[in-house]
Amino acid sequence: MGLQTINKITTQISERDYSNENSKVLLQLTSKLINYFQDARCYTACFTPHADNINMWREYADGGRGYSIGFKPRAITDMHGRIYKVRYIDDSKHEEIYNLVSDIVKPIEVYGENIFKDMEKELEIGSTLISIINSLKHHTWEYEDEIRLTFASGNEPPPRRVPVSLSLDGTERPWAKPRVRQTSEHEIKFHSLPFGKFSNGKNDPKEAIFEVVIGSKADMTEGDVRRLLLDTGFSGFAIRKSSCEFR
Repeated sequence: MGLQTINKITTQISERDYSNENSKVLLQLTSKLINYFQDARCYTACFTPHADNINMWREYADGGRGYSIGFKPRAITDMHGRIYKVRYIDDSKHEEIYNLVSDIVKPIEVYGENIFKDMEKELEIGSTLISIINSLKHHTWEYEDEIRLTFASGNEPPPRRVPVSLSLDGTERPWAKPRVRQTSEHEIKFHSLPFGKFSNGKNDPKEAIFEVVIGSKADMTEGDVRRLLLDTGFSGFAIRKSSCEFR
C-alpha cells in the first residue's frame, strides 16, 4: 500500500507542480524506489504503546492465551534500524502525505537532474521516502497505534562490502544472509538483531523488559513467568494479569 500510494502521489506532483524536465527527474527517482523494493527487503518489528487492549489480545495473542511484553524505550531505540510511528490513511484522502512528499522532494526544484550527481542528497530524499512507504497503513488498523522498527537488507550482498547498518558507536554491521522459518502457510525470512540498552560496544538485554502482562486465558502463572525471565537472565521487570475480560 505504501509503495502504491507514494508512486501515485509523486506522479501527481510531477504533473501538477513541476516543469517537464523536473517532472522527469522525480519520476526517475520514483522508478529507482520501485526497483529498490524489488531488489531489497525491509524487515519489520511491530509494537504498540497499549499494553492491555482486548483487540490486540484477539488479533495477536491467541484470544487472551498469550502474553504482552513491554520493553523499555532504550531496548528498542538502540537497535539497528529506523523506528517511527505508522501513518494511517484513507484510500481517498492523501492530502497530508501529498504535502509531506512535496516538501521532501523540493531539492529537485533547485538541482534538477544534477540531484543524481550528489549521492548524499539523492540518498537523503530516497531514504526519507522509503521510511514513509514503510510507515503507511490502512486506516482500519488505526486502533493499533503501531510503532515500527524497520531494518533494510538486500537479498544479495551489496557491492564493495558496504555495511547495511551502523551501531551507535559507529561499528559497521555487514550484510548477512537472512534466516528462514516455516509457518503452516509459507516460508518467512527474518534477521535476529541484538536488542537492549547499547553500552560498552554491545546491546545489553538484561533490563530490556519493563513488564509482562499475562493474558486472562494464559496457562502460566505470575510465578512461572518470573522464574522463566530470571532463568533467562532478565531483571528489573514487573508482572501483572490482564484486566481484559472475554465473553
